[in-house]
Amino acid sequence: MKFLGYIFRLILKPQSGWEDISESNRTEAEWLRSGLYPMLGILAICCFVHSMYGDFDIGTTLEKAIIEFISYFAGLFIANEILCWYVNKEKETDGIENAESKDEINQKVKIFTTFNVGILVLISIVKNLFPVDNTIFVLLPYCILFVISYSGSYIGIQESKRIIFYFIAWLSIMAPTIIINQLLSASLL
Repeated sequence: MKFLGYIFRLILKPQSGWEDISESNRTEAEWLRSGLYPMLGILAICCFVHSMYGDFDIGTTLEKAIIEFISYFAGLFIANEILCWYVNKEKETDGIENAESKDEINQKVKIFTTFNVGILVLISIVKNLFPVDNTIFVLLPYCILFVISYSGSYIGIQESKRIIFYFIAWLSIMAPTIIINQLLSASLL
């Protein structure tokens, strides 16, 4: 699974990871089909593994698996829309003529979002494989801040606007997933 290999590169060495992703010349659709969607399926299965450590209830476990899947799936598309809008707005206000078209910029933003959501899904998979809820699993999602902080040149954000971009990117990737998860959990479980 190449997608997983790229995720590990991003975690261990984000700068070269983003360069490798850029050189791969794969589209967002290819990364989704070959990487993120299969990982979401594995995450749903891992919810069943986690439930076997305690009182196993097929209905509750199935609901949890569906909630996890939907949270990341829908969160990805919400984050894509927010970040594409923000990056395109920033590119327009910069007033700098760029060789990249709007479609190329949106493609990079969507790949960026796909990989960051992929990191979160990987963390959830690992979390579901262990029988305990540990503090480290609560803190691990913040590691995407480290990965995001090296993405400015990949996306093409001006140096002076990168801190704001990093914050907006982190918030737009984390918040929709958490909000959707909480809303679905409150209504179903």
